[in-house]
Amino acid sequence: MTGSDSPKNIKVLRKVLIPLDNSNESKKALDWYKENMKRDGDLVIFVHILDPIQPSALSALSYECESMPAGSSFHVPEEIMKSARNLCQEMVNKATKYGIKSEGLIQIDNKPGPALVKTINERKINAVVMSKRGSGFWKLNFTPNVTSYVLHHSNIPVSIIPPSNR
Repeated sequence: MTGSDSPKNIKVLRKVLIPLDNSNESKKALDWYKENMKRDGDLVIFVHILDPIQPSALSALSYECESMPAGSSFHVPEEIMKSARNLCQEMVNKATKYGIKSEGLIQIDNKPGPALVKTINERKINAVVMSKRGSGFWKLNFTPNVTSYVLHHSNIPVSIIPPSNR
């Protein structure tokens, strides 16, 4: 899923990754990016990582691996996939309203930190904007483990936005 008010022939000069979960904090990363980092020629890539439901025989094996082994058997319930698609589409639409070229990406992995770093490397991401707090699947993982993992294992600038005052 992609979105932009600008013509498709505009060259992408910088790729910015914004990890999403279902928290308001992760959604606010786009606002922070818009106010503090936005440049013409940016492509924002929203990524939402889903935790798969694995057969019990593979659970212990997958837990020991950096990321899910190729060919692993897993299942993600359709309602969770639909929710992930809706979240990515919501953020792409919001970015479009801001005049920001963007894409949404859904990944299935039981290790969000390594999955994000892999995406950073494979897609040649130039910067990351991520929230400090998450909820749902990332409630324990995203704070501080995923944030710290990305910060310490990627070789690009990582902006960690503070939680909003409650």
